[in-house]
Amino acid sequence: MTDAQEVVSEFGFDGAINYRAEAISDALSSLAPDGVDIYFDNVGGFISDAVIQNMNNGGRIVLCGQIAVYNTDLPYPPPIPEQTAEIIRLKNIQRERFLVLSYKDEMDAAVAQLSHWLQENKLKVSKVISALN
Repeated sequence: MTDAQEVVSEFGFDGAINYRAEAISDALSSLAPDGVDIYFDNVGGFISDAVIQNMNNGGRIVLCGQIAVYNTDLPYPPPIPEQTAEIIRLKNIQRERFLVLSYKDEMDAAVAQLSHWLQENKLKVSKVISALN
């Protein structure tokens, strides 16, 4: 079973793409033949460009990170390639940035809710990473 197949099986997704083994835009077009309406973007870079190519008119992007550029000198959010910016403009795609610190007053309630969902098995965790100082 491939990593993508494991993700689909474990989490009940409709599909998954291995960005290292597949042409992302083509694979996404196969998985979402009617296009993409909403994209939660925490990656950026070429993956986001491929998703945007497959977005529908009036689509929405929730920009919540850009891990592809975190260890670079690019600003956040990074500049959008001209071709991608043109697609966003022509398809009237909304792209809005969200910062977790904007919701710091709701952090305790969010952690409590997430903990509750974990206890009820409504959220699945595939890996736990902890750091020791």
